[in-house]
Amino acid sequence: MQRNPFKKYRGFIKGAFLNFLAFRGEIFTWVLQDVITTFIMVFLWFAIYKESSSQIINGFAYPQMIMYLVFIVLSSNWTSNGASFQEVSHDISDGNIANSLTRPVSYRGQKFALTLGNCLGNFLIFSVPLFIIAMLIFSLGLGQPWPQWYNILFYLVAGCSAIVITDSIDFMVAQLGFLTNSLFGIFLIKNSVFAFLAGQTIPYSFFPAWAQPVLEYLPFSGLGSTPVNILIGRYDLLQTAIHLGVSLGWAIFLYIASVVANHLMISHVESAGG
Repeated sequence: MQRNPFKKYRGFIKGAFLNFLAFRGEIFTWVLQDVITTFIMVFLWFAIYKESSSQIINGFAYPQMIMYLVFIVLSSNWTSNGASFQEVSHDISDGNIANSLTRPVSYRGQKFALTLGNCLGNFLIFSVPLFIIAMLIFSLGLGQPWPQWYNILFYLVAGCSAIVITDSIDFMVAQLGFLTNSLFGIFLIKNSVFAFLAGQTIPYSFFPAWAQPVLEYLPFSGLGSTPVNILIGRYDLLQTAIHLGVSLGWAIFLYIASVVANHLMISHVESAGG
């Protein structure tokens, strides 16, 4: 009888989930920081709309803009809570990379399993309650409709794609640890640039007209713009299918690229006498 090849990764997922529960206070401080930042953005956009002569700016009314900003922050909390960058960089700096590579499991697979455990814990403990609270506020306070059930389902699929895309990029960036010790600065720059290109700062409709269709088909859109626009109903079913296809395609490509990059970097270190 053939053994399930994924069964050996369950322990990594469970371990990361339990570790998240043990240190959820640390995560709470990051969530609190995002909440404060969101409140600042809400009041900033309130001032912008108040001074505007139009109730709609680049296709967004004020309640829709607030929904977009709040949900994109909540989405990034559970889709960007990966473990690969920190785990790989620590393995390299602490000299544990050799032991990790000798385990009878894929090195890339075990780091991705840890990411799944972290993201699952964040989603269940923080994101779901905050999503419900936010929707109650939008529904009762701003008169916005609840998302359609199928948009919620498509949003979850898009969120899973975002986890793979984010974690794969983080894993590849962490490979630079074989070459440099300045990973933290590189990571911060990467996060800032990607947040902007993913539409987490402003929606794509505020970008130049020539840049909007380009960004829609790059992997960055799958990190923020695509999941949130699906959730709040700004895409019809055809547009949803297209954007989900793009995100899933990038997720598969980048995961494979991260595996190849790891093999190439390890081969480079071995050939250099590392």
